[in-house]
Amino acid sequence: MRKVVKLAALVASAAALTTAMITPASADPPQAVAATDITAVGSDTIEFLGNNFAALYNATSPAKKFDSWNATKPTGTGPNDPAIQPLVIHDSITVKPGVSIQRSNGSSEGIADLKADTANPAKIDLARSSRKPQTGDTIGTNPLLFIPVAEDEVRYALSNAVASHGAPALTNAQLASIYKCQTTNWNQVGGSAGTIQPKIPQAGSGTRSFFESQLGITDADLGACVATVQEHDPTQIANNADAVAPFSKARSTFPTNLSTQIKLNTTGFVGFRPVYLVTRNAGNFSVPTALQPLLGDGTGVNGWVCSTAGQNEVTREGFGLLPGHTSSVCGFAEHI
Repeated sequence: MRKVVKLAALVASAAALTTAMITPASADPPQAVAATDITAVGSDTIEFLGNNFAALYNATSPAKKFDSWNATKPTGTGPNDPAIQPLVIHDSITVKPGVSIQRSNGSSEGIADLKADTANPAKIDLARSSRKPQTGDTIGTNPLLFIPVAEDEVRYALSNAVASHGAPALTNAQLASIYKCQTTNWNQVGGSAGTIQPKIPQAGSGTRSFFESQLGITDADLGACVATVQEHDPTQIANNADAVAPFSKARSTFPTNLSTQIKLNTTGFVGFRPVYLVTRNAGNFSVPTALQPLLGDGTGVNGWVCSTAGQNEVTREGFGLLPGHTSSVCGFAEHI
């Protein structure tokens, strides 16, 4: 993966950041969409970060408002309310006046929709992504630009609503064996007797691809005991003493603290990753001009998302600042 590499600091240091005091944004755009709006779809991991980025950015009265659409249809009634059961996926959303598309569920679906959108003007301007650039993340021969905005910490979740049989400090190798269905009982890895029920996020999920990469496995290695579920859905784990699934630490606490339903491991497996807003390449690995007030130019001039206000929201939601445990720097474009 090629990176645009420059020595640069964030617009404001972490020490200068203070807690952002805002009213949480509604899930999906709360206002009527306009033809000139910036439309983002994709990742579940940062859908609420996208919502609140939009609320704060739009409050500055930009020339083009920012609309961020959740990965699954919000069916709750409160602001930033995660979808309640049953989950509704791939419903139709109206992203521009008179323009409807199928909702993108996850990083790779959002990126695929961004790549496929050749309309002028475009229906989709950005994809939220919790995975890094991969082979094929191009439009023609032109690489998409992945703009890092925050750092996420991934651990694994066990039930906390019922007494879990799971082990609290699994290593990468132990988890790999579990997801290959070679280790099948919790008592083989230090837990209580119980048949392990490993869960993996839906195909196209950035969390799925990241988790597999950390374990050194691929989809082809997953055993028949592995069930596919919607990423970051605690109901798949909460009442199951034998369940285990990868989970974003930030998403386990925001917008709802899920500690009564699930518990994350505190030792053993952990993975750190940048999360991104992905856009088209305007040439010379530069962000399209219309998106630069929000994203920066990708080569050293930062936009709103890497400003103090944007990064305050990052930390308020439990994500980390960049660079942290990764080499990514907020606002500096990465690409294949």
